[in-house]
Amino acid sequence: MKKTILILILVTFIIPLTGYAAPLTNQQSVSLINVVKSSPSTPASAFVGLITAFSSITNTQAESLITVIQAAPEAPADAFVNLLMSFTVDPVVLGGTIQPVIPPNPTPVTNPPIVEVDHSDMVVTLNSSETATQNGSPFGEWVYKVVLHDKKGNIVSGANVHLDAPNDNINPWFDETLNRASENALFSYIPTTAGTKTLTFTSGSLSKTVTIVVE
Repeated sequence: MKKTILILILVTFIIPLTGYAAPLTNQQSVSLINVVKSSPSTPASAFVGLITAFSSITNTQAESLITVIQAAPEAPADAFVNLLMSFTVDPVVLGGTIQPVIPPNPTPVTNPPIVEVDHSDMVVTLNSSETATQNGSPFGEWVYKVVLHDKKGNIVSGANVHLDAPNDNINPWFDETLNRASENALFSYIPTTAGTKTLTFTSGSLSKTVTIVVE
């Protein structure tokens, strides 16, 4: 009969826990301790499932707790209530649910744009100059060489180059095409008057200005 009562009490505790294991109340703790104390000869392991069903207490903790209760049959059940409840109260979770930890969005890495350096250029050099006594012209002759470079810095061949010179130039050729072999254009400037002269060479968007003094 005593064993039947013990089984019924155990079933009464376990059945409500199939849905949700709420923390033990003070009255539940007293009742549970009395069940354990009423059968000191029953192995502690027989009560482990009953206690662990209420919370996250481990089997070892539950068995140790039951052994302590059974070892002091003369102590009132209230003496063990706080000890039992301290093991069986679940941690408090805000809002009843565990809030997931959401990592912050990573800062997007923006690669700087690749800027291509434009090496386009026009190089104008004085190829030769002659005085009046050398070429027969009263004010001498200036010969300029023009070389073009594209965006990648390569020398250009076959492009047209124009010379904008003062009106006193007796040389009738003002446009030259870069020779594909030498990759340069030659211009001869033969002034008919003395003074400061400005020569401007152009090819597409490229331009260079040269200033000379004719005596």
